[in-house]
Amino acid sequence: MSDVVLEARHVSKYYKLGTETIKAVDNVSLKLRRGDFVFIVGPSGSGKTTLLDMFGALSHPSKGEIIIHGKKLKEFNDFQLSMFRRKHIGFIFQTFNLIPTLNALENVLVPLVPQGYSKEDVKRARDLLVEVGLSHRIMNRPNQLSGGERQRVALARAFINQPKIILADEPTGNLDSKKGWEIFQYLRKLNKEKGVTFLIVTHDIEYIKKGDTVYKMKDGKLSRKSTLT
Repeated sequence: MSDVVLEARHVSKYYKLGTETIKAVDNVSLKLRRGDFVFIVGPSGSGKTTLLDMFGALSHPSKGEIIIHGKKLKEFNDFQLSMFRRKHIGFIFQTFNLIPTLNALENVLVPLVPQGYSKEDVKRARDLLVEVGLSHRIMNRPNQLSGGERQRVALARAFINQPKIILADEPTGNLDSKKGWEIFQYLRKLNKEKGVTFLIVTHDIEYIKKGDTVYKMKDGKLSRKSTLT
């Protein structure tokens, strides 16, 4: 059985701006294997977030195909795609995307709402919040949490479905350096202990360690894979 969990084959994303065609992502191919911890770096506007959205089935490529766990995403209808995404992919957003009227526990459970959740799911959500250091904030709403605490809620939410792939878009973009290091320590722990595959878009190259796999993106193109030494 292949250990490839995500594969992009000649993926492109085009937008029309008047008579001009903008190539946000231009002919990108990539393979991620189980347990990979991969970074994509590059300037703003280079196509990093657009690429991540396509990998997460939040948008469709204009050309090419994306395969996750051996399944071609283009063969799914919208409902099937939504269910597949919910089961297999976790997201960590820079802006947290928490619902302000819900407390931390309820926010973690949001991905489970469409199909309903059990007492066991609620227990797992509580356990995740404890694991990320928020045992004292479980009933707090987002406006009662610091930026670092809100990001930890977002982390717990990303893992509620126990996905094997996590896509993170600037996960430390709104955090100070100390909080950023704490977040990355947690991500690396999950990567090492549970074999979760991470693809992380970031400007913060300080969190990249020797031996990490790094891709560079510019003008929609992904450079040849390199390893920091």
